[in-house]
Amino acid sequence: MVEEKQKGIGLGVGFTAIVNLSGKIGTQVTTREITRDVIKPRMSDLIDAINKIIVDAEEKLGKKLLVIIDDLNKVNLEKAEELFYGHGAELTQPLCKVIYTIPQPLLFSNKIRQIVLQYFDGHEVLGNIKLHNRNGEVSSEGYEVIKEVAQKRMNEDL
Repeated sequence: MVEEKQKGIGLGVGFTAIVNLSGKIGTQVTTREITRDVIKPRMSDLIDAINKIIVDAEEKLGKKLLVIIDDLNKVNLEKAEELFYGHGAELTQPLCKVIYTIPQPLLFSNKIRQIVLQYFDGHEVLGNIKLHNRNGEVSSEGYEVIKEVAQKRMNEDL
């Protein structure tokens, strides 16, 4: 079964393999084991493949890419520290801008300060946009910010 999974992960097949793999990493034990055994020793190959995809996509689109890695804020603090502290160098190697969501307590961790200073120069901490006030009322200012961001990325009629 592992051999079968390894064939499907082939790092040379590009974006489809990366997307398929990323969707399975968090949920399947076998996939996590394969990730550790197969991909980790070939991390530089994976990063090179990702960077080739980024360069190709930017050339074809004529635009710079922004990648958002979401839901990392939902992992426990220990796993988040392990990810950012243990793999900070790898996380900064894609040739595009990347937004990582992180658990809020990680912002106050001593380890994250070390990581940021060592790997994430030029970083920005983006706060949450309030969509509702504490009393439950809708925050029109927050919705205007979301609307403004969305309209920069797509046409309003969508």
